Amino acid sequence: MFRGLIYYYATYCLVGALIAALATPLMRMLAFRIGAVDRGQGRRVHDGLVPRLGGGAIFLGLMAPLLFVMLRGARSAASGQLVAILLAATIIFAAGVIDDFHGAPVWKKLAAETAAALLIWSWGIRIEQLANPFGESLQLGWLSLPVTVLWVVVITNAINLVDGLDGLAAATGILIAVTLIVFTPSKDHLLILACMVLIGSLAGFLVHNFPPATIFMGDSGSLLVGFLLAALSIVASTKASAMAAMMLPILAFAHPLMEMVYAVARRYHRGLPLGQADKEHIHHKLLDMGLTKRTALFSLVGMNTVIATLAILMVQRQHKVGVLPLVLFVALIVAGLRLFGYIKMRGITGEFLRLFARNRRRRHQSYLLARVRSRAEQARDIGALSAALEELVKDAGCVSARLDVDLPGFDSPAFIYGEQGRAELLVGIEVPVVVHDRRVGTFQIQRRAAAGAFVGADEIINVVSVAVSGFFGRQGAS
Repeated sequence: MFRGLIYYYATYCLVGALIAALATPLMRMLAFRIGAVDRGQGRRVHDGLVPRLGGGAIFLGLMAPLLFVMLRGARSAASGQLVAILLAATIIFAAGVIDDFHGAPVWKKLAAETAAALLIWSWGIRIEQLANPFGESLQLGWLSLPVTVLWVVVITNAINLVDGLDGLAAATGILIAVTLIVFTPSKDHLLILACMVLIGSLAGFLVHNFPPATIFMGDSGSLLVGFLLAALSIVASTKASAMAAMMLPILAFAHPLMEMVYAVARRYHRGLPLGQADKEHIHHKLLDMGLTKRTALFSLVGMNTVIATLAILMVQRQHKVGVLPLVLFVALIVAGLRLFGYIKMRGITGEFLRLFARNRRRRHQSYLLARVRSRAEQARDIGALSAALEELVKDAGCVSARLDVDLPGFDSPAFIYGEQGRAELLVGIEVPVVVHDRRVGTFQIQRRAAAGAFVGADEIINVVSVAVSGFFGRQGAS
């Protein structure tokens, strides 16, 4: 019986591999014909034109064997779930093909991923609890829907992020699928079969995608593979033990998830759009260190294999798992990334702390500027306006401020703060006071040059321009 199942799984895996391997050259020709090619520039690590429609071969290698099994098999809950996964995967594949052909905005791809996630959730493929090996599991209730959608979207895009080096996404997908099989009960034949066929189709494509690649899987492939792994991992985790269900996301998706978390943090910190590609992924760092594409690929696959093996051993010895092994596991991941030169812990930590402090300062300053503007707009005399301006310049850390006006009835300066003519190095801003398109004065503020960046200078200029000019306009200046 066991030997028969092995032959059964191996046969379908081989069929998927053959279909993908034979279909890939056809996809290559089609990609050149319709212009779905990558040019070696920017963040790309290749030279020349390389077609990027390899996902079509993976799709055919996956769908053909599984549809054959579904058409000749009896109906069951498991087969219904597999139908839902394949239907949703078709949506994802179509969105990826559109992007490979002429590009698609991020929101359209996210919409397709969300629709696919909603489809499988409605079919019962959902995250309904968070496993806890040390106590009762946390039941999600209505949170099951957003958590399931979030998981699918995150994993789908995480796999897409690692598709920047020849063979990396395919090899990572194979390793994750193998890991899912390890934690799948032997009686769940359809789930194991789906993973085996996915492994076969990825292996058949990898023949052509191995460095130097003659074709890329493109978004049609990376999004498809990411979605399939996300959906299959949900099914596998619901049938695994508590410890396995907890460790499954960590061990299976460690590398893609680290790539995604660090990419989002890096782009957010630099003020870049979260969907904007860059050239600072792990594989880019390895290539910058002088490694060849093949060596970088083997290094990352080796790292993923070690992580998966350690995590599997931890789950197998679940009765002895405690906090210390988990801490050591995370420390090993961080150490590996640090060794690759990907994480500079001290610099990154310092930058995030400064960013947090600056954002907190901006929020406070926005609140203060709104209050100062309101006070200035309500000021009926120069004394009330001066009080509002003094609050503003004090909070901005200015050492001096001066408001000069050339209007009848007003002394110049109309407002003065701090010590003028300091000998130390200062930086300043001068804002014109304009009434009815006529310049009637200036507002000057100064800070110490050593104080660092002048946070919120543009907001200060705007408030002064509107509030101060408005005050003198109300006073009847002409």
